[in-house]
Formats: sequence, C-alpha cells, structure tokens
Amino acid sequence: PFPGNIPQPPQAQGFAPPVAMSPPPRDPVPTKPKIVLKGKMKTITWTRFLLFPKDHPKYKPSIWESIEEAKLSQEEVEQLFDINAGKTPSAVTATTAVAQRPTNAKKAIFSSDRSRNIAIILSKLPSSSRFKEHLMKLELESTEFKKENIAAFLNVWLTPEEKQQLVDEMNQDKNAIWEKPEEYMIGLLG
Repeated sequence: PFPGNIPQPPQAQGFAPPVAMSPPPRDPVPTKPKIVLKGKMKTITWTRFLLFPKDHPKYKPSIWESIEEAKLSQEEVEQLFDINAGKTPSAVTATTAVAQRPTNAKKAIFSSDRSRNIAIILSKLPSSSRFKEHLMKLELESTEFKKENIAAFLNVWLTPEEKQQLVDEMNQDKNAIWEKPEEYMIGLLG
C-alpha cells in the first residue's frame, strides 16, 4: 500500500506495460548549412528539394548521392553570380542610381472614390481639349455627347474648393504629372 493508507490504483488486466515511444521519423532536412552572401546575386530559377536521411523509412537512393560535388569557393560563386558581374564601374553606378531614384508619383487632389467616379464619367466623354472645343462653340448636339453623359459630368465637376486647390497646386508645380481625372479637369480649366 501507498503511504497514508491510500489504496493502489487497480492494475489493467490483459494490457502490457507502456513501452518507451520511439521518436517520430524525421522529415527531409537540408544537408548543408545556409550560406550568407555578401551582395545581391543574379536570379536563378530552380526547385529545391530535400532528401530523407538514410535511416528514415521513406528514404530512397538518389542519383544525387553518386554525383561528386564541385569544389567552388563562396568568393568565386559571388564573383560569378553577382548582379553587377561583367558590368563596367560606370554601368554599375548608373544601375544603382536608377534603382535608388524615387519614382515620380502622379499628383492627385481627389479622394480615391471621387477619382474613380470622375474617371468612369470621363471614359464616356471625348478628350478634354475636344470637349472644351465643343463647349466653346456650344456644339453639344454631336454624336460624341449624350445628354446623360453631360449631366453626369456636371455632377462630378469641381467644387469651388477643389478648383482652388487644383489651381494652387498647378501654380506651385508647373511640371507636375497628374492623375487622369485631375489632368482632364486641368485641360478644361486651362
């Protein structure tokens, strides 16, 4: 009996005592350590695959076991596959400068929803210069214009605040590149 007169738990009948569990089989693992390179390398498309260890139940012999590994130093590989390998120093500088140059984002004053709504209406109208030409001549009865498109356009025309903001932005940066809806409105204002 256990100390304190606690009875022993009943023994299971017909069952063998638990056996030490063997560890689960290992999954395939890399056979070499990870290599950390010094610079950016050329992209080489390949499919990596891992082999099961020889003591794994799913192990199958592979052709890769019979191929002798090439003797290359990491330095040699980096020289051969560096993204700038074979380029003259000026070409490397030019490539780096292009990669570092910020992209010229197009300017916008409209919210994304408003911009999208305006763009939908503008897709049904001729170019801003052609539209302006027709407005000047009061020729809105041509086949290019439908009453519902003109009415829709008038619904998305600039608010006084948007017009002022657009004029101010145009005066600040005369070489700005604009999103399409703003560009169309500028074409009508100019």
